[in-house]
Amino acid sequence: MPIRLYRVVPIFFASILLFSLYEPPMAQSIKGAGKTCYVSKFKFENEGAYELSIFKVRTYTFNGILSQGQSRTWDISKAGLENGTDVFLTYRIDQGSDYSRKSCKKDDTALKYHPNGNTWIYWSKGSTRINNRCRFRSNKCINEVN
Repeated sequence: MPIRLYRVVPIFFASILLFSLYEPPMAQSIKGAGKTCYVSKFKFENEGAYELSIFKVRTYTFNGILSQGQSRTWDISKAGLENGTDVFLTYRIDQGSDYSRKSCKKDDTALKYHPNGNTWIYWSKGSTRINNRCRFRSNKCINEVN
């Protein structure tokens, strides 16, 4: 029996429309999950098989190179920022004769500087080629400061 396109085509387009309107439960809970946290220090833990260098928060550069297994904490107040300034960390991965800049900014979490904020901990793992992105530790979000 031949397939009649005039019956199949409307069903096909109807299923595409229904699928495009569907939001999985996971997406619904993540949507709008952004938050603002106040931080006074950044800590970075290098669990990757590479060296990290030139840590920056906005235009201020932090000193230090972190080899594998090392960590370091920086006091953001030394950057001379005003309270409430958006902050995030960036760093460079040493890839031999090449460097790769990585940003620790996450779109769903806004970090703002305040001297009464907490220490925000980042970490990375992997190698120079794969899985070397910046991650957040299980940080306590302080969303109100005095």
